[in-house]
Amino acid sequence: MRARPTRELGLLRQAGSLLARVPFSTATPIEVAGRHYLKRRRRTYAPVLVPLANWYAARIGSRMRMLAGHAWLRYERLLYGLLLGRDAPPCGTRALLLPRLPGRSLLDLLRRDPGVSGQGRLGLKLAATELARIHACWTPHPLGGGLQQFSHADATIRNVLVDGERQEAAWIDFETTHSHSLPAQIRHADDLLTLLGSAAAVIEPAELPGLCETLLSSYGSTPVWNAMTDLVRSWEARPAARRLGFPHLEDRRWQALCAAALPLGPR
Repeated sequence: MRARPTRELGLLRQAGSLLARVPFSTATPIEVAGRHYLKRRRRTYAPVLVPLANWYAARIGSRMRMLAGHAWLRYERLLYGLLLGRDAPPCGTRALLLPRLPGRSLLDLLRRDPGVSGQGRLGLKLAATELARIHACWTPHPLGGGLQQFSHADATIRNVLVDGERQEAAWIDFETTHSHSLPAQIRHADDLLTLLGSAAAVIEPAELPGLCETLLSSYGSTPVWNAMTDLVRSWEARPAARRLGFPHLEDRRWQALCAAALPLGPR
């Protein structure tokens, strides 16, 4: 996002605040034939919010795009099967029955362990390892473009469940996509930065170097990490857009994150 008039920045801030507050869908626990599901359904106003979300993402330079109703239903069900090995049957024409998965969100774990000394650190390792695994999977792009290596496009710590007992993680919430024209390495780097940025907003600032080292070693791809540091520099060059793209990272924490992440990339 280039330098923009104050009025447009104000509109973007208002749109971002609205999108952050208003949920796009509901998830209601339900039991069917003795099996436990979450009935997930888009809210009635979601068709209005989806174009707003995509306009907002495009204006700030985000690579994420949100899927509209039927495209989301098809894609979410498909990925539960391909990536998680679970069936997510339709419930009518506007909802899915998502299987209840074990574990807690990584967000919950890090809030309970902001020093990243126990379950938080384990959760980060498992989440990054699983992200690398699903990045290696080939899936159809939801808006056309054929098969490509999967990317999540909203890989925040809210969207990954960690089961410490089984030592497993599962990425969920497949409402978003990247443009099929983006190279896989860029899409994967964007996911890794989303994971890093969302975790950095929760943990203690002193733990940021350890966070970066944990994600790099657990994800296991130096080229993707290097591409991610290029994305960091791109956001750093656009401070107004960066504050909108990473609203939970105040300037001092963002600078601390850059100081921790960039030295691990190419010099």
